Amino acid sequence: MEDLTLDPTAFPNAADLQNEDSLGRMNITTTLGDTDGDGDYDELYAYGARSFSIWDASANLVYDSQADIAMKVFAAYPAQFNSNNDDNDSFKSRPDDKGTEPEAVEVAEIEGTRFAFVGLERMGGVIVYNISDPTNPTFVSYFLNRDFNVAADAAGAGDLGPECLYYISESESPNGQRLLLSGNEVSGTLSIYAVGGTIGMNEEELKNTLQLFPNPAIDVINFNREVTRGVIVDVYGRGVMEVRGTSADVSELSARIYTLIEGETRIQFIKK
Repeated sequence: MEDLTLDPTAFPNAADLQNEDSLGRMNITTTLGDTDGDGDYDELYAYGARSFSIWDASANLVYDSQADIAMKVFAAYPAQFNSNNDDNDSFKSRPDDKGTEPEAVEVAEIEGTRFAFVGLERMGGVIVYNISDPTNPTFVSYFLNRDFNVAADAAGAGDLGPECLYYISESESPNGQRLLLSGNEVSGTLSIYAVGGTIGMNEEELKNTLQLFPNPAIDVINFNREVTRGVIVDVYGRGVMEVRGTSADVSELSARIYTLIEGETRIQFIKK
């Protein structure tokens, strides 16, 4: 909004507001706000994506989380608050541009309780609310599988940029457990959370769970931890490569789907 002409009556402190350290970089729409048609802006309309909302069947707003997500994330990660999803040294780079940016939502009923899982695209992770009373949701937990101590493009950085969430019930799950899947566009990883009756997601267990990125891959795949005894098999179950260490060069493999196997762990990936 730093380039807009603001109405001097509505915004007598326009110069201060439009400073980059204030609201200067705030993204707003220019299709609204000039209420009297004189060419300057009397009102400002910023884009959403800082909260989640619940509407009834008649399209009436019954709840909006407002600043609650930001406050919960700040309480958990004050030194990394409002970081971007592709830079682990980007503290407070998002306050003027959608904040944590809730991007994905999945709703599931578990043991008679209805929950909303909300993926935060920029900060990362999943924040969980009990929405059994849609007019008064309550915060349950926030889980972030991201390591700010390494570069965002380094092995072990974790899951960056959750873009979509998908809940799998016990009856549909391949292992009989409730699962929550999160597709992460920046890291190219897939998070698989085991969801307990109290929405238990163990972050330490997640860090020890083998993950690979990028996916799809072109030349090198990286792992979030060392692979001690792995093998890559093709769609016919034939072993095509042994894997050791924290990365593997797959540039010589043909373009198709493969599976990395280490013990009981199996991860599919696409080779372009």
